[in-house]
Amino acid sequence: MWLANHPGNDVTAYETTATSTPLVSVLIPAHNEADHIAGAIESVLYQKTRFPVEILIIDDGSTDRTAEIAESYASRHRNIKVLQNKAKKGKGYSIRRAYNQARGRFVHVLDADDIFSNWDKLQRQVDILRRRTDCFAVAHNTLFLTQDDRVRIVPGCTADTVFRYTDCHQNKFYCHTSSYLFRRLDTGLPAYFERETMRGDTALFFFHAFATRKSVYVMKQVMSVYNIHGQGIWTSLDQRAKDDFNIAILRDLQTLVVQDPERPEHKSLEKRIDWAEKKRLAAVTASDALDFRSGDELVRECERTAAKIFLPEIRARAFQAMYSLPDVDTLMETVGRTVLLREGFHLAGRRHDARKVVLLVSGFVPNGGGVFREIKEIVGELLSSGFRIDILSSGKIDTDRKIIDAHFAHPAITYRQVDRAGSLLAQIGEALRFLAEAAPDRIYPFITHHDVVGLAAMQRGLGREIVFDYVYDHGLSLGVHSSAIDRIVAKTHTQASALAPVIDPSRIVQLAPFFTDRFDENPYRPLVNGILTTASAAARPYKVESEYRYAYFDVILSALSAVNMRHIHYGPLSPDVVAEFLDRLRAARVPEDRFVHIPWADDLGGSLLRSGVDLFIAPFPICSARIGIEVMCCGIPSLNHRSSVPGLPEAGDFVDPVQPGWTSPEDLIVSLSQMNATRLQALSCSTRAYFSAQNSSSISLRRFVDGAFDAPQISPYPRFTLDDLALEPFFDSRIAEERNNGSAEGRDSRPASVSLLARDCRPAGDSRPAEDSRPAEERAMYQEIEQRPLKFWHRTPNRRRVRAAFYWFLRRRS
Repeated sequence: MWLANHPGNDVTAYETTATSTPLVSVLIPAHNEADHIAGAIESVLYQKTRFPVEILIIDDGSTDRTAEIAESYASRHRNIKVLQNKAKKGKGYSIRRAYNQARGRFVHVLDADDIFSNWDKLQRQVDILRRRTDCFAVAHNTLFLTQDDRVRIVPGCTADTVFRYTDCHQNKFYCHTSSYLFRRLDTGLPAYFERETMRGDTALFFFHAFATRKSVYVMKQVMSVYNIHGQGIWTSLDQRAKDDFNIAILRDLQTLVVQDPERPEHKSLEKRIDWAEKKRLAAVTASDALDFRSGDELVRECERTAAKIFLPEIRARAFQAMYSLPDVDTLMETVGRTVLLREGFHLAGRRHDARKVVLLVSGFVPNGGGVFREIKEIVGELLSSGFRIDILSSGKIDTDRKIIDAHFAHPAITYRQVDRAGSLLAQIGEALRFLAEAAPDRIYPFITHHDVVGLAAMQRGLGREIVFDYVYDHGLSLGVHSSAIDRIVAKTHTQASALAPVIDPSRIVQLAPFFTDRFDENPYRPLVNGILTTASAAARPYKVESEYRYAYFDVILSALSAVNMRHIHYGPLSPDVVAEFLDRLRAARVPEDRFVHIPWADDLGGSLLRSGVDLFIAPFPICSARIGIEVMCCGIPSLNHRSSVPGLPEAGDFVDPVQPGWTSPEDLIVSLSQMNATRLQALSCSTRAYFSAQNSSSISLRRFVDGAFDAPQISPYPRFTLDDLALEPFFDSRIAEERNNGSAEGRDSRPASVSLLARDCRPAGDSRPAEDSRPAEERAMYQEIEQRPLKFWHRTPNRRRVRAAFYWFLRRRS
């Protein structure tokens, strides 16, 4: 990357060197934009790219501090150049002047009052343009934002879409200037771009389209913000003036660009002119205001979308794989950035406290699994290393103050919870102000599946770096697509391989899970009960009660019937499930004392040892990584399921690879039958040695706090990937709402991913009815999918079946 660390600034800028040739040129025309231009410059300057970027700022005769601010950045960054117009020449003149001086192979225009809201934006767009030679530009969704926090997403595409050249000149879609990265034309922009009608996004887009006759790639993520503050050239016009100006633009495109009246482009423009004139004569006002909604409503809808993961019908399927919501991640990052800029926050010159860290959490559940214990271990190690710790809770998880006093009472720890009485935007603002004042060296986010406030608070520059501890082993991984994350710490090579296809691999690091070693020597002794004693543990009942081809209780019943053994289950279970299982035990004539249910044990490892557990059967279909590590610490051997449908991490991914595994229930019974004292002791020695070398906190936790991570081991053939949850048929809001609330008549029946965005990809202000442009066969296919019964095997996409077959083949070969 093109790195340059500047005195007085802990944040890294990515810029050109004295001899480098920029790949991208970003043009920022500005006239009296002193209140906004710093945000625009920094949103480009601090982009994370693997190539050099030049920034050309054109001050068009400003009478405020615009030029002074621009020059202050240029004096500190070699890749910024300020061009001064001696007098106000107009935006078209400024863009043409900069465009014709640009050296980049690709060019982007960014108005001085708008921003890039995603730090990976330019890298992602360049990657696409390099790959898609059939495209002359790459664009994306943009957040339109008014001064009173009304918002709209334009164009509102819900999937990455390629628009053909005919779509371009027929006005089939509209993307904002702040989203377009063009291939720069060697001919430059002609003199007629200095005309008033040729200064805007319509002229620039149409000129590039007509010159290349190529397509446009539009990404569905929101990665820029168009600020509507009433002082811009366009927003300051009344509706009549907008209509007149729009018609003048279209006529000049006909005359100056197309010229030949027989060309189809000329006829397309004529149709647009006819439409605009009819609209003007009918005195139809723009429908923009009707499509805008409050920013708080948008945030609330993001929260509802993510929270659907907890609906029973959805959770039963979503928790059987690994998912993310890239649309929600990028949109909430954009919302947080706008709130932060309105607070006057800038990256330049910002310093951070090298001895302070912030844990950004949703709340605490002490008995909620391994995450709480992991946080406690991290806090303990940070304190022993002399750090001061601020814990900021979004309050999404209700946390009793007694929990804080019992576990985090220390003079070096400050705890604060966001006031949840205010609006969601107010909560985001409070969290951002706290983080800005803290200015920590590092921010460690631990947010739950639907904590959009915590997600929006993950903003670049608030801390020197954001380190995302990837604690997810199933379900929804919220926040992983945030471009503000500097390092995401995968626990295993399978996690790293799953993340790599959807996240920049340079951001992924790897470190084995850690657990505090309580024993000086291996405490394990086999067969102390005189009978093989096995155990399983899961902090959540769904981890063993979820639908799967091998039901957990069916497998345990088969094992108890076939092997002389006793089984203990730790963790909450549904009362009906327990009662049914006991009935089945009696029916199978298995003594009831062969199965023991313990709701939970705070000291799980100690309880396993005191109960004389010989072998731990890892829970399935959803494993518990943290529990597996604790079992290794105790030296207890484990028997791990190798999933036949690779949608999730396996227990074997986190533990000693020498430990045996099973694929079918028959395999499990064979393995149990072969267990004797000699074999159990050998497995115990192996797992204990593996834990001491890989997982002991004295090694792994120390490296976590020091940031001494390993390079990830990324497989080109990942066993599972982080799929987009919004694209799964079972996540359709119509199906979920109908099943939970009855008929959905009168409610929005679009998929959740669509409801976050605008209704369609038409231009702003176009009130014509939208039509479904999909072929009839495709519409029929989706209707069939939506009407199918939601069974697990129907849910499993073909791509997972192919991966399963390939992974099985590799296993057989090895």
